[in-house]
Amino acid sequence: MDFGLRQPVGVGDVTSGLLLVKLLQGASLRDALEHVTAAVYEIMLATKNMQEYELQVVAAQDRIAVPEHCFSATRL
Repeated sequence: MDFGLRQPVGVGDVTSGLLLVKLLQGASLRDALEHVTAAVYEIMLATKNMQEYELQVVAAQDRIAVPEHCFSATRL
C-alpha cells in the first residue's frame, strides 16, 4: 500500500498492542497473528482512504473487531 512521501505513524505500536490484547484474551499465537494482521490492514485501508497519515483507528474500529479481509499464518 503506497502512501507516497508521508508514511503512516504508529503501525508498530498498534500491532504490538493488538497482539498483546489477543494473547491476553487467550488466542493462540497463530490466531492472534492472523487477526492482528487483518486488523492492521483494515486500519491502513481506512487511513489511506481518508488520505491521512495518522492511523484512523476510530474510523476502522468495527473492522478491527471483525476484519473484512483474512490472512493465514504459515509456519516457516
